[in-house]
Amino acid sequence: AAFGLSETEARAALGKVQILEYPFSKLDRARTDGTEEGFVKLIFSSSRWNPRLLGATVVGPRAAELLYTLETMYASQIHPLKLASPTPAYPSYAEALRYAVMGLYSSSETFGSRR
Repeated sequence: AAFGLSETEARAALGKVQILEYPFSKLDRARTDGTEEGFVKLIFSSSRWNPRLLGATVVGPRAAELLYTLETMYASQIHPLKLASPTPAYPSYAEALRYAVMGLYSSSETFGSRR
């Protein structure tokens, strides 16, 4: 499931963007369910302190539910830290969104990889 700009479209339109990815294989919920295939991919503007969500792709279990949260963030122009600040239930697929977004502000392996 996806919405907004793809990575290719965002780079063509804006040049520099931030791509954050978080694999479901790192999620305890996915391990518990035995469904470790999947990922969250977020495309943000290049702004360090006020990044704007431009698009997202979610592949795997609960993709539509996770995408709804991201679409709400996009439509409401919610700052990424407001999504990442509350701790989701544990274990849950929603943790993937939090960890992916935290990759904007940390290079820790715990969080999403940024490129």
